[in-house]
Amino acid sequence: MTKLVLPGEVLDFWFGGIGDDGWTTEDRSALWFTGGARNDPEIARRFGGTLALAGRGGLEAWAEGVEGAEGAVALVVVLDQFTRCVHRGTALAFSNDARAVGHCERALSRGLEAGLCLAHRQFLFMPLMHSEDLARQERCVGLFDSLARALPPGRGEIAEGLRRHSREHRDLIARFGRFPHRNKILGRESTAAEAAWLAENKGKDYGQGGADN
Repeated sequence: MTKLVLPGEVLDFWFGGIGDDGWTTEDRSALWFTGGARNDPEIARRFGGTLALAGRGGLEAWAEGVEGAEGAVALVVVLDQFTRCVHRGTALAFSNDARAVGHCERALSRGLEAGLCLAHRQFLFMPLMHSEDLARQERCVGLFDSLARALPPGRGEIAEGLRRHSREHRDLIARFGRFPHRNKILGRESTAAEAAWLAENKGKDYGQGGADN
């Protein structure tokens, strides 16, 4: 029997404590972006059943019910981030992207981000950064710019990272129409231009080493 997990458990695991400035009280970058053997097995153990249920559409109430905005964030984290962690290195890593984008866009259409802390907003917006659709990428750049401006001065390095990463992803989609570093995993043949880019950027994972792409 799949253990019932509540949205708050997902948020506590992924974000830890949230400070008065709206960001995490501890550095979560190792969990968020390093991934791999250290964190993936724990995510699979603790949330594998929840992920399977979410992938079948079984947790839609998280985004619609009393949990409100934070429930939507928890569901997006499961669909967008946990899918990448549990299925890292396989085509299944991207299998819930459409569902994650849908929940992100529905939350934005309802203005739910206004009630979220800054750290939660980052991951509500993340499916747009993972999309291979240029209009969504442009929207993502605008959202991350706004998020960066909302961070206090002491979080300047994080703000710069948000801006830089959103633009890097947007620029790839503007140039190629897709992420070249996904081609091998998804069984797509790279164009000559993509192959040249991959060779030039060997070692730059653009999130492939962590959970964000």
